[in-house]
Amino acid sequence: MMRRTLRAYLYSATAVMAVATAAQTASASTIVTAAQDQSYNFDIPAQDLATALNAFARASRQQVMFDPAAVQGKQSVALTGNYRARDAIQRMIANSGLAVRVGRSGLFIVQPMAALKTSSVSDTSGPVQTTQITPVQIEEPIGTDIIVTAQKREKSIQDVPIAVSAFSGQALDDLKIEGGSELLRAIPNVNFSKSNFSMYNFSIRGIGTKAISAASDPAVAVSFNNIPLIRNRLFEQEFFDIERVEVLRGPQGTLYGRNATAGVVNILPTMPEPGFSGEIKGEVGSYNTTRLSGMLNVPIGNTLGVRVAGAWTKRDGFDYNSFTQRDVNGRDLWSTRAIVAWEPSPNFRANFIWQHFEEDDNRSRTGKNLCTRDEGPTQVGSTAVPFLYLQSKLSQGCLPGSLYEDAAYGAPNLLGSSQYFAAAVQTPGRDPVTRQPVTGVFLDRDPYRNVAQSRNLREIETSYDPVFRAKNDLFQLNLEFGMGNVSLYSQTTFAKDSYYSSQDYNRFVSAPTFPDSGRLVDAAGNPLPNPGLTPGGIYNDPQLRPLQRLVVGRRQPIRKRTMVSGIASAIGHEWIGKFQRRRELP
Repeated sequence: MMRRTLRAYLYSATAVMAVATAAQTASASTIVTAAQDQSYNFDIPAQDLATALNAFARASRQQVMFDPAAVQGKQSVALTGNYRARDAIQRMIANSGLAVRVGRSGLFIVQPMAALKTSSVSDTSGPVQTTQITPVQIEEPIGTDIIVTAQKREKSIQDVPIAVSAFSGQALDDLKIEGGSELLRAIPNVNFSKSNFSMYNFSIRGIGTKAISAASDPAVAVSFNNIPLIRNRLFEQEFFDIERVEVLRGPQGTLYGRNATAGVVNILPTMPEPGFSGEIKGEVGSYNTTRLSGMLNVPIGNTLGVRVAGAWTKRDGFDYNSFTQRDVNGRDLWSTRAIVAWEPSPNFRANFIWQHFEEDDNRSRTGKNLCTRDEGPTQVGSTAVPFLYLQSKLSQGCLPGSLYEDAAYGAPNLLGSSQYFAAAVQTPGRDPVTRQPVTGVFLDRDPYRNVAQSRNLREIETSYDPVFRAKNDLFQLNLEFGMGNVSLYSQTTFAKDSYYSSQDYNRFVSAPTFPDSGRLVDAAGNPLPNPGLTPGGIYNDPQLRPLQRLVVGRRQPIRKRTMVSGIASAIGHEWIGKFQRRRELP
């Protein structure tokens, strides 16, 4: 009995809530309708349509939404007198090829006729009022819908239940986004960082790859035309002839594999089009900057199309190495792409893509290093620390301090570091006069003690200039078979990447630090049988060059990494099969 009573109460409460919600909706709808039926006094002269719509919104206190690209170049008619809001906006856009519809909240939405038809069909969530305007003939109706392939099939971005940001090639150009590292300027929850190592950290919602060596697997997958690439040039390569870039937030492992914990960056190139077209762009600027890009689209008959595109960038370095007296951190890179598309019938499509990227310059992997030098303590408690080497062993190298003070432009206390100690324990011989063992490096002086850096953040001082070389080739074959309600897709990709980079990790030059092993003797006072490791105080490094100063060199060589991957899927029966094989060569 109690259960029946409780159920009756619940039904009654549900009915009351439904009635209250319906009453609130009806009340809000009545208020919106009343505001739009109210007459307003307008005095808006004939002018460009965007300015006129803003003036209408201010005069009627109504919200108006429109795409600036859709109203660009269009003129409004003069509007003077008392009109209802709906009648007034209809008069303003008359004979412009545009139409207006009213959303549930009373928002006036101005759209091209083609977009209006799409919106009126897809928006069935509530009562929507539309006003038809007889359009003038326009060559290309501009829609506002964006088609993405975030789920491995073409869908409207509004119908994809994923947090995704998509940018067309024109949008990337308008936003001046020229590479993957600049996507953070337009996408929320995205960060990009690049440190001394070969890889980068592209993080989404705080999840990225902190271990950014060449062998690390990323947490954000980078895909080219829906195929994931473990080794890629997202940091170095610039966008060119791009149809769109999609950034998917959140785990995407189901469709993009295990390296998509935080999300996916999907780059889709522009495919061949039916008509003949071409484009070339050039740019010159400071630092002797020269940039060229272009594309050529050539249809061959009714079933075959070819599209080639390329980009080239070259400029002098932004930084100056005062030790070698040369500009560094320059750019000399180029990319090219060729696509052949074949569609012999409506049920079969095929395309082949080849893309090549190459860079050979003195790009720097790190910026300037600032340090407030820590000399080390001269006393610990009541105990004195008398020796310079022992003081340096207790030093932190650098102290916490402000980057805006002169002291920040010093160099670390390296004398007490473990690396310096490891070099010092080697004794190549003895002093010919005192017969005392000579250490591999001088322990009575800090190689960075008198170093003072320039306050110019673009000026560095390293023993040798950076070297940066990268090369990437990608081959992709895509097949699509249509069989009624089922479509079969096949994607096969072969990618090969090579990379070499070398630079001095420090941004300052040490004092000469090696003894002259050629003048040393053995314990009996006899000359050594060979000149030793550092004849004349110069160490012959087989990978860098002969050096007399301390160099913290960082080399990141990757001779070859290849990847073969493929995806076969059938859309219609909701079945997706994958296979992926990666082969790495040392």
